Amino acid sequence: MDAQLNNSKNSRPWYRSFWPWFLFFFPAMAVVGCLITIWLAIITDDGLVSDNYYKEGLGISRELSKNDISKQNKLAALTRLNSRKAQVEVYLEGQAGPIEQLEMSFIHPTQSGKDIALKLILTDGVFRGKLPALIAANWHVRLETDDKRWRLSGRLQWPTVQQVRLLP
Repeated sequence: MDAQLNNSKNSRPWYRSFWPWFLFFFPAMAVVGCLITIWLAIITDDGLVSDNYYKEGLGISRELSKNDISKQNKLAALTRLNSRKAQVEVYLEGQAGPIEQLEMSFIHPTQSGKDIALKLILTDGVFRGKLPALIAANWHVRLETDDKRWRLSGRLQWPTVQQVRLLP
């Protein structure tokens, strides 16, 4: 009888033992990881790739014809970005015809919500516009006319590269 009383006095409650906490730790970390994953899925917007992929697929041939027109007219452009002056300058080469204004798009490679479009106005033989605040990324740059007759494109690793050559 004395041995039973000594055992009950020496036994500790379960929460003061090592093994229950060790066994609870891994399932608890799995629950925390799941909650963090759910939270990240809710707060980040990955954007929809395309609402109507079928119509966009049909429009690919029209997009390719813009490149053909650019190649036929031997169009190219040198784009210089000046972050200090917050200015974009585009020097257009080839037979573009009379153009007063161009549209330039900075397309983020993964997040469509960060895409930027701007207008460039012809002044003194150079197309100029206000440089938007760009985040560090590998941007796709597209240059088009207002009527979307032709298109030039290139890639820009911002901010390490501040000049890009745009080709059909």
